[in-house]
Amino acid sequence: MSPFCLLNVTIYIEMTNKPRYIASLINRYLTDDLSNDEYHDLLEWLAEDPANKQLFQRFTDSKHYQKDIKFLLGLDLEVAWQKTKSKRIKTDPKVSIRSNWMKIAVAVLLIFVGAWFVWQNPVRSIQSDDSTTSEERSHDIDPANGGANLVRSDGSIIKIESEELIIDQGGVHLASGEKERTIEFTKSEQLAKTMNTLEVPKAKYLKILLADGTKVWINSMSKLHFPSDFSVVERRVILEGEAFFDVAEDGDRPFIVESKETEIKVLGTEFNVNSYGKTVETALKQGSVLVERGEKSLVLKPGEYAEANEKGIKKSIVDLDYVLAWKNDEFLFHNDNIITIASQISRWYGVEVKFQGEVMYDRLYTGSVSRKAKLSETMDMLEFVSDLSFKLDGNKLIIKKEEKI
Repeated sequence: MSPFCLLNVTIYIEMTNKPRYIASLINRYLTDDLSNDEYHDLLEWLAEDPANKQLFQRFTDSKHYQKDIKFLLGLDLEVAWQKTKSKRIKTDPKVSIRSNWMKIAVAVLLIFVGAWFVWQNPVRSIQSDDSTTSEERSHDIDPANGGANLVRSDGSIIKIESEELIIDQGGVHLASGEKERTIEFTKSEQLAKTMNTLEVPKAKYLKILLADGTKVWINSMSKLHFPSDFSVVERRVILEGEAFFDVAEDGDRPFIVESKETEIKVLGTEFNVNSYGKTVETALKQGSVLVERGEKSLVLKPGEYAEANEKGIKKSIVDLDYVLAWKNDEFLFHNDNIITIASQISRWYGVEVKFQGEVMYDRLYTGSVSRKAKLSETMDMLEFVSDLSFKLDGNKLIIKKEEKI
């Protein structure tokens, strides 16, 4: 199955026969098979909106068209269409139907036109050109793999190349990805219950099992501080970055996640904490949590989301599929700008992102791609749904507005 999938981008316009019909007209135009009436209908559609002309020009540009066809050949179109039908993404009501039309056109028409053209014209070969695809990129980067740095309480650092760790009172046990071994805690560390740190750098991730049975998934560019042994009163860890917690129940000892002057207290539940920025964001999947900052606090129910910062705490309803996409090995973009997307790519692939030229930072993009895909495949997906080009220069990912030929 291909790692790519395009999603619907608005709740304002339902899928109707018009996109299919327009797609068929463009297809017939490309194959010189338009009737007079159909040609008139195509001209009317082009006159409706400048965005329609822009999309049409992309199809009639041989460089873009050949590149799009190559990309579409790698799509699982059935999965893409099912997601398009089933997914209804909430958008800002202030965004107009007109501003969303271009994204709908790209997501829907490219699928139909590209697929129909390939299926209906199998004998026509696609000539090679100088556009870049994942198969042609000379330099590529693999997705993140398991690993971390274990910083002992005495300051010593041990590099770990493993996807999973088991932590108990005796030490850290490497469970997979590396020859099994144990990094033992000293007796003084066990008695003092000193803090150790797992640093998960760029292009790494980690899953750990704590001594109490709690499971923790740690995202790239994150740190988790944990004691060699939990106290009899509470189970406290300190998070910098992002992690998902599946907390083991213990009625006598609450589990506390501390992050940037915010505390999330639970007894047994599943939740995500993101503190990459100045705001600590908590999304609850199951159970109940108490979020506290200073004198303010609130309780979350499943499907709710809290933002805590120096201004206080507020909560709202959250799309858990979106928040937990990273844990489920997926990049999932719901009306995200390129800065948000680029920061995720930078963390996951360990690249430095550079913007060049007149990039529209406020333009929003929607789509998904597997986090198991190589960087080139992710770049192809983003180029396909945007007007941007992505070029890898060593360890730098250069993003700029696509040059028109």
